[in-house]
Amino acid sequence: MSVIALAGCRGAPGVTTSALALLLAWPLEPGRKMILAECDPDGGAVLHGLLQGTLSDRYGLRNLSIAARKNEFGDAFWRQLIDLSSEDGQQESPRDRLLLPGITDPAEAAGLGPVWKPLAVTFRGIAADYDHDVLIDLGRSGAVGPSAVLAERADAVFVVVRNTLRCLQAAQAGVRALEERVGDVGLLMIDEGPYAAGEVQRVLQVPVLATLPYAPKDARVLSDGADQPRHFTKSALMKAARTASSLLVQRAALRRSPPGTAHPGRRRGDACCAVGLCTLIPPWRRRPETRGRPRPVRQPAPLRVRPRVPGRSAQRRLRSPSTTGSPGTSRPRSPGSARNF
Repeated sequence: MSVIALAGCRGAPGVTTSALALLLAWPLEPGRKMILAECDPDGGAVLHGLLQGTLSDRYGLRNLSIAARKNEFGDAFWRQLIDLSSEDGQQESPRDRLLLPGITDPAEAAGLGPVWKPLAVTFRGIAADYDHDVLIDLGRSGAVGPSAVLAERADAVFVVVRNTLRCLQAAQAGVRALEERVGDVGLLMIDEGPYAAGEVQRVLQVPVLATLPYAPKDARVLSDGADQPRHFTKSALMKAARTASSLLVQRAALRRSPPGTAHPGRRRGDACCAVGLCTLIPPWRRRPETRGRPRPVRQPAPLRVRPRVPGRSAQRRLRSPSTTGSPGTSRPRSPGSARNF
């Protein structure tokens, strides 16, 4: 169905951890599969992170370079995938969430030159012929150089950023260079810093399409293979990943559709379909646009100032008679006992 690429910037924004969260939370219909491909030329992190080195390097991207020289790329691709969909207590795995591990040594990236273009063609064929979704982890440097063909042929490209000053400053140049190469891009924001999504969008001039929470304890389960806490699938990170995955699918579908195509709940020619906003509006909030009817302007309510009234305790003190003085006289008060009203 969709080929989506995730890219990063300097400062380790968490591209691989976000990609794993999306892989495990991706909405899948019966018969469909989700494939995550680690295509970072600087080296992958899943084999020795989430999988804790249990599979060494028997599977992965480097084996495809040998298959490409032997013209056996298509058959070898499916043999390199690892099943991540099995759950505890489940006898048979559905094999619907698959991983293509990346290289373990950055020096091996020099031998992957003949792999990137056939891999991009394979991803497009999987999405078109098998009706599967493909998520590409480009890391920090995969969007430039020979591996940039994966981003150019993807349906949508998203840059993973953290809303910190250090990461935003590092992402500015990378986002501009990526836009010049592939066109429109979106942002997947990790909510770690003090800046809101609107401020990040204003600084980078790119829309923030989805947000993931900053949850180090849950993220270590995916990045370092830490023990999975109870109700991990219901954690804030995985809930946000499910929401983000739906938004990424909608964005990719919008980019695949021809210009002027009407989307569900809207009419052809509406302004939102031209700029891609209708897919970001929930179905229950979509309304047909009113034609020829000006939108009413609400006037601000007048400011009401209420006079300050003494409290009940102060009123009782002022009205209480003196116990030593004559009837009708007030009890003497010491300086500073009365409040200023």
